Amino acid sequence: MFAPVVVAQVKAIACSLPAEQGLPISSWTCAEIAQEAVKRGVVGSLSASTVRRILDEVAAAAPPPPSPVVTKGPEGYRSEAQPEFDVQSVLGPPPGPQPDRRPERVAAPQDRYAFLVGITDYSRPTVDTIGGAADVRFIARRLELAGWSRENIRVLTDSRASGRAVRDGMAWLAGEGAPARSPSSTSPVT
Repeated sequence: MFAPVVVAQVKAIACSLPAEQGLPISSWTCAEIAQEAVKRGVVGSLSASTVRRILDEVAAAAPPPPSPVVTKGPEGYRSEAQPEFDVQSVLGPPPGPQPDRRPERVAAPQDRYAFLVGITDYSRPTVDTIGGAADVRFIARRLELAGWSRENIRVLTDSRASGRAVRDGMAWLAGEGAPARSPSSTSPVT
């Protein structure tokens, strides 16, 4: 994929401290490593995801950590193993979606709103899909079973899902789904 010299330079950047380069950050992200590699002239262009792949390959090819040294002291035997290299502690979390923290409070089910759009039957030349419309009808039924009010669930499927109808539905959701005005309409997350 990349020449060994490029891999070595990317690894060297990842293992260096950003402060050594005069950067006001404490650890590198993959995007920052990519920018630094381009800035240093290592490569003409480099993406954060490619940096992640390079570092993952380097970590996978690394020899296993040495066996722990076991010594006997007054308290008995103890291990003096070296900590493993943790790519995430150096680079931060991987790119892409991260799990959201759960909110402390959410609206009660009867005070929640949903706008669902599913298209199975597309206009030509777009190829039809399997189950889009049925999926949103299923989700609407599941929401009702979970206590959501039927009046608070809007479903658009197939030809009814025009651009105007979707915009209108989003406007409805934005208006109706505004945060509750009184504390009585919220309940703790369970």
